[in-house]
Amino acid sequence: MERRIQVFIADASQDFIALLCAKIEQQQDLTVVDTATAGNVAYEKLLQSTPDVLVTDLLLPGLDGLSLLRALKQEGKLPRTVVVSGFVNDRIAQAVSRLGVEDYLPKPCGLEELTCRIREAASPERRRAVRNFDPVISEALLNFGIMPHLNGYQFLREGVRRALDDRNVLRGITKNPLSRPCKAVQHHVALRGAFHSRRD
Repeated sequence: MERRIQVFIADASQDFIALLCAKIEQQQDLTVVDTATAGNVAYEKLLQSTPDVLVTDLLLPGLDGLSLLRALKQEGKLPRTVVVSGFVNDRIAQAVSRLGVEDYLPKPCGLEELTCRIREAASPERRRAVRNFDPVISEALLNFGIMPHLNGYQFLREGVRRALDDRNVLRGITKNPLSRPCKAVQHHVALRGAFHSRRD
């Protein structure tokens, strides 16, 4: 039997941890090895363990998520990481990117999508195969002042993702597929398209 991907969850919400644990344990290829509801507790535990993937929020008591990631990287103990957080701005997104985080999902997010991102984070080959543009899209939307908590954010994000996968989608919604917003997104993706490749 193939070894399961070992996941560590750090989140201040015990309800979120319980839901994600239940979802992960339903998967044949994933398992939760430990959890923490505070950043300082997560730090101490992660110094003593080597999970394949860390799933963490940025808003953590004791030690915030960004400080947790920096401290782990300094110790050479930062696992492949998926950030799941409702707290985000342009500065934070860029800081997370520089730390080498594999992926970022804004809360609320679907657990099915999150388990897929965990698998992709654990396997760089899989991530390259699926052409994961999501971190680039998230940063582009932030640069345009479109925050994750706004109504329609996920809808817009999905639309941009589909347009990147198939440019013909744009022709179905506008007579000018290279309208100013489309050019802006395409230009941003071109500049930031190496988001994952820099770490692979």
